[in-house]
Order: sequence, then C-alpha cells, then structure tokens
Amino acid sequence: MLYLTKEQYLTIIEHAKLEYPKEACGIIAGKIVHGPQSMVYKQVDEPKGSTPNEAKGSIPVGVVTKVYKMTNISESPQTCYFMNPEEQLKVFKEIRQLGIEMLGIYHSHSTVSAYPSSRDVELAYYPEADYVIISLKNFDTPEVRAFKIIEGKIKEEKIVVRKNILFICIENSCRSQIAEAITNNFYWQTFCAYSAGSKPSGVVNPNAIDVMKELGVDISNQRSKGFEEVKDIEFDYIVTMGCGDECPVFIQRSSNVKRINWDIPDPKGKPIEFFRKVRDEIESKIREIIEKID
Repeated sequence: MLYLTKEQYLTIIEHAKLEYPKEACGIIAGKIVHGPQSMVYKQVDEPKGSTPNEAKGSIPVGVVTKVYKMTNISESPQTCYFMNPEEQLKVFKEIRQLGIEMLGIYHSHSTVSAYPSSRDVELAYYPEADYVIISLKNFDTPEVRAFKIIEGKIKEEKIVVRKNILFICIENSCRSQIAEAITNNFYWQTFCAYSAGSKPSGVVNPNAIDVMKELGVDISNQRSKGFEEVKDIEFDYIVTMGCGDECPVFIQRSSNVKRINWDIPDPKGKPIEFFRKVRDEIESKIREIIEKID
C-alpha cells in the first residue's frame, strides 16, 4: 500500500502528461511504517499517545516523502522506458543520505491501460518495490494503479491519496496548532494537515506544547505561520476553529473545498486543564470528519 500526498500524486500525473507521447518514468521514495488495516487510525480501545508502529492489526505501508522525475533514455521511448543510469545512481545516493528508501518506480503508458506489460514484468528487478503505472489512454482522465511484481506474478496494491486539510485561527498558536499535530500524528492515513493564522503570534503556546507531550507528540519545533506560507496548496478541507466575527477568511483557489467551522473556545490564558479539554474536543471533531469520509 502506498500513501501519497495530493501534490505527489499530481506530480507523477503531470510528469506523464508532459512527456506524452513518450513514457515518463521516475522513482518514489519514503519510509515503511506500520499502519492500520482501517483508514481510521485510532481505535476505541487504543491508548492516546500510541504511534503508528504500535497500532493493533497493523500492516507495513509505504509513506512517500520524495518523488524523483527521471529521464527516459530508451531508444523506443513511446513504448518502453529506461532510466538514465547516472541520474539513478545520484538518486539512490540521496535516498541513502536522507535515511529513506526506494518505495517504487513509476512510469506511464501512452496508449494502453494501467497494467504491467510483458516488458514491464521482465524489467521488474525490485520485488520489494511498488510499480506505479499512469495510463494516458484517456488523456484527460488518467488511470493510476500500483502493482507488486514478484517472479513474474502480478498483484495489485492500493494507492491512497491523502487529503489536504487546513486549520486556521487568528494567532495560530493554540487550537490550530493542536489540530495540525493531532492530525499529522494520529490520522496521517487520511489527511496531510497544515495550520495558519491571519495574524500569527510567532510562537506556539507553551500549554499547547505540554498537552501534546501528554500524547507523546512534541510540537515545540512547530511555528506560528501566516496565510502566505500555505497560499499555493490546494486544500480539500478548511476548518476555522471558532473565533466569531474575528475568524479569518482564507481564500482557496479550488471550488471543491469543504469549509467547516468549529465552535471551540480559545484556551489562551486559561489553565492547563482547559487546554486538555480543548485538545480532546479537537480530536473528537477530527474523528467525526474522518468517519463521514469513510
């Protein structure tokens, strides 16, 4: 199973279209983690603070962190691909330096479906890798599928494209920071989370840091960010935390974005117990969104 961000998924499709009618090719790298067999990570009987490696009933999955576009130097680039060996060696060196691993190889089919050809099977030298195929048979509606190819046997793998979600408030120091951290640490299978504020304070509230540490999550290195830092990201969900008339408005380019407003009280200046209640309410609301998606 491969988990990609929306940007990574679109990158390989755009690369395929750019190279058309030649076959595009590239390398997908990242980390192998243990994810749940369900899309929802936290279970009712699962303790807070557990990590993906501790999930019950977990299975190894590939979480993509890097997509490398390669040059197809095949003598027949419209029907097959062959990566530039020098580029390939450079990418492998970078992957080792980053402490990640090759998760898969992608390439495009210009006129046939997204299924391994006999030549694809013949050239499947990495049994541990996922082979991702982008079919441009219908150019405007690309078909993307992934496969394991081991000793000539083909098995389809699932591709999960994580949705982008943005949590916003005014200062981006408490609620939206907590929401971003909870989502990226416990619900990463569904969402890639960001947070921002209309008037960022520049710091993360110390109590927010402390209540997240109680879940085993360190957000001391997170920053209070403004809208400018996320303006180029296409979001599927935008969640305002509940600031009344002062709640900021973030302009999203896509018309398909789903906007949600939470009425969560601002814990700034309140005791640590209040922060805990806010944290738990935020997590509950995140789970509600995921349950509706599922």
